[in-house]
Amino acid sequence: MKFRILLVPAIVFYHFLAEAQLVPAPGAKLNYTQIMFEYPKVKDAEMYVVQVSKESETFNGAMEQKDSSIATMINGLDFGFKYQWRYAGIKNGNVLPWNGPYNFETISDSFFGQSIMSLHVLRNDTSKTGGLIAMDCTHSVLDRTGKVIWYLPKINWRLTPVRKKFEMRPQILDMKITPYGTVTFLSDSDAFESDLQGNIIWKAPNDGKISGNNNEAYNHDFKRLPNGNYMVLGVQQWKKLPTTYDSVLMNKKFPFRQVRNGKEYAKVEFGTVIEYNKRKEIVWSWNSDNYFDKDWRSPERDSSDYELRAHMNAFSVDNKNEFVYGGFRDIDRIIKINKKTGQVVNSWGSKMPSGEAREPGYFHKQHDARILNDGTIAVFNNDNTPVDSPSSVIIFSQPTANQKSEVKWQFVCSFDTMAGYRHGGNGGNVEELSNHHFLVCMGNGDRIFEITRDKQIVWDGIVESPESSTYLFTHRLYRAHYISSLYPCYFTCETNSDTVTQKTSAFTLKVFNEGTDDDSYLIKISSGKGAYQKQITTSVLHSNRSASFDVTPVKATSGPDKIQIVVQSKTNPDLERKIFVQFRN
Repeated sequence: MKFRILLVPAIVFYHFLAEAQLVPAPGAKLNYTQIMFEYPKVKDAEMYVVQVSKESETFNGAMEQKDSSIATMINGLDFGFKYQWRYAGIKNGNVLPWNGPYNFETISDSFFGQSIMSLHVLRNDTSKTGGLIAMDCTHSVLDRTGKVIWYLPKINWRLTPVRKKFEMRPQILDMKITPYGTVTFLSDSDAFESDLQGNIIWKAPNDGKISGNNNEAYNHDFKRLPNGNYMVLGVQQWKKLPTTYDSVLMNKKFPFRQVRNGKEYAKVEFGTVIEYNKRKEIVWSWNSDNYFDKDWRSPERDSSDYELRAHMNAFSVDNKNEFVYGGFRDIDRIIKINKKTGQVVNSWGSKMPSGEAREPGYFHKQHDARILNDGTIAVFNNDNTPVDSPSSVIIFSQPTANQKSEVKWQFVCSFDTMAGYRHGGNGGNVEELSNHHFLVCMGNGDRIFEITRDKQIVWDGIVESPESSTYLFTHRLYRAHYISSLYPCYFTCETNSDTVTQKTSAFTLKVFNEGTDDDSYLIKISSGKGAYQKQITTSVLHSNRSASFDVTPVKATSGPDKIQIVVQSKTNPDLERKIFVQFRN
């Protein structure tokens, strides 16, 4: 790892949330301005009110929000200020005594202080859509107006001269807020997952077990899968040659070779896909060497084309976790891998003497290989040739027994003079949003836009350096990702009573979905002495909705008892809350 970043000791994985706490904690220094405030339950409260003001001001005219839960998300704060907040319960329309105030700060990042680059929003017709955009080149998350609301902290950023311009180092690729509310990103050939505060909670091993090298050379694409595992692309850089071979053929195919411990290796560029579990164990892997060069006939090239090898730059996994779709920019290829067998069961792209493509190629020098909800495949078609052609979004179908693969939807990105000028020669991706629109990133074309199925652009932004910047800056935008908020998965729960007796043993449990994505929950209720066990699986709760459950424990066999309630998110099983109700005689 080539930069300093805080590694926290291993604790319970992700979040273990017990009974309500004060969030943000008093004295907290935050790298984000969209904040989930959380507070202990107030006895007999029917609602809650939270007020936030700058520390130098009074609460008169403060930002105020009401919520029926013990947590509420507040937007609209700014970086570089000290704030104070307080909360109170509401009963019968009356505000109960205030708790607080508690102080916290929002800390500016030095990167943004240099005014190196920003997102200039040209169109914003998405007031009802909302949501946030994560950009890897600025290591930040922005709202639809282009305002930064979160940035990746705890990294020593530096400007590095590159061809009379500057680039930020380390280079962050494929940074996103996950549905779990964590952050995944690639940096300096390592793959990380962190919490919002930048504390690393998972790091890929990078030990070379698949590549056969000193490391895996992680690159381009890194995802946390719905099953809780991680998948990342790597590179096999050296291939052991057989003891006997045709020297003429090998000299043409592998001009760069070396001997290690008496065995000869050739320098290659094959892509690998590796799936790890939380314990960093390899649970599945695949190597393009076995596809392209299984019979020692690697993709056609000459020695000057050494880098144009079977190097992957994108992947996605279907909802059933049965197939991996991989993309190869340099050789214009998309493939479909059966995870169970490791075999390539379909492929699209250019014709080659090995690893033959079965279906037509609708793209050239493409990025992304996104399987969509309806089974079609989306790519960002960079189409950069010696004479640059306009980039485009292409969505094509998979063949069936009765129908061949074909292009289902296409959009050419020369929709204005700036888009034509900002040709996406490298990078780029396409995401399908919950409203069925597409978020399109044009890679180093530095353009991001949202487009409807009928090809209406409803949001549009350009990454640019302000004219006042003292730097000629290379942005190196690679991917952009959508997320509903910094808290897609977040919930609270509480009971209407902390104590029950044999005479009044019933109580009500209420679960609130405070996250911005839909979720469902597993509820486990048990008494300490084992006299009562119950399990409930809720239906899907939409954002800002709640569900109530009546619980009637059987009478304790003897003496007092404690009833434990554990509520677990289906989206993120590592996210759970535990509360207790006392059972007394």
